[in-house]
Amino acid sequence: MNCRRFHESFSDFADGLLDEVVEIEVRRHLAECACCRRFDAAFLAGRGALQALPPVSPSRGFGRRLRERLRHECGEGSPALGPWSGAAAALLVLALVSLAALEVRSHEEDLAAGADSLIVADLPVDACPELRRIQLVAPTSTDERLRLAADRTDGWLYLVSVTGTTGARDSLSAEAESLVRRARRVTRAPLYLGFGISTPAQATAAGRIADGVVVGSRAVEVAEEGPEALLEYVSSLREALDATAAARL
Repeated sequence: MNCRRFHESFSDFADGLLDEVVEIEVRRHLAECACCRRFDAAFLAGRGALQALPPVSPSRGFGRRLRERLRHECGEGSPALGPWSGAAAALLVLALVSLAALEVRSHEEDLAAGADSLIVADLPVDACPELRRIQLVAPTSTDERLRLAADRTDGWLYLVSVTGTTGARDSLSAEAESLVRRARRVTRAPLYLGFGISTPAQATAAGRIADGVVVGSRAVEVAEEGPEALLEYVSSLREALDATAAARL
């Protein structure tokens, strides 16, 4: 098993849904890969922190909207619609935490501190429409939801370039170009590709089809080496994008 297969299997592994053979492969990979062990440890720490949070009260009608979203994405007979399945519980907890955080720190406070907008990754596009934020779409998004996200996004549209979890990868996803084409048909907003982009070469490939990139996991890893390393890393991505843009002129 390699890191990509580990990430593809991780959700079922965390929920205890893998068959015995695949689970053994996952555990063997964890014993061998320090990077994936850190990912697993971060997940366990995050899950523990979420479980320790006090109850929060979501906005009126949030539970109904969540269930409708699950029904739309998973199908009427999906086990995700059963009582507190792993997928439903995870989506609900993450969305409630997002809502609770927004109640504690208002959008106006963020803007006053110098932020341009918000990215709330686990808040569906049709939840809290009054909250101005950057919307995310993925290869699995329907055309209808892609249009809705494009209409409601704040400034630019975040294109999740892969079907799966975030994290550094070896190359740009094959799904990215198709998603960019679909988005171009419904919006003139700038399109930024994220998830799985970590190198200047990947930024160059993304810059040929999109307007920019979003880098998270790799930037966090580099930041552990200090501010100078992070500045050098971000500069390398910026140079790659600038060179790609200049070549298009």
